[in-house]
Amino acid sequence: MTRYRFIQANRACHGVRRCCRAVGVSPASLSDRHRRGPSARKLADQRLLHQIRRIHRDRGGADGAPRIHAELQIACGVRVGRTRVARLRGTAGPDGLPSAPAVATRPDPARP
Repeated sequence: MTRYRFIQANRACHGVRRCCRAVGVSPASLSDRHRRGPSARKLADQRLLHQIRRIHRDRGGADGAPRIHAELQIACGVRVGRTRVARLRGTAGPDGLPSAPAVATRPDPARP
């Protein structure tokens, strides 16, 4: 949890000034952050996540970050790192991008 989320969650019980003092943030920076809105990086991540979800859906939902990354570069012409694709794919949440189901296997008793 970030400092600002902590303040938002506890402001009703303890007040903004007290929460800001507890985490070492000035109240002015809290209002500035709220007024500014999302950063350019956050907006770019949202656009990229939309493309990642579309590619994942169109390809049957079985592709991982390396294949989605390749598809983004080849078909969409998007220059992005594979680790960023993996991060966005992983933080999409439970309703975001489901992973492939695990396959349980048993060892063959006849095999040495």
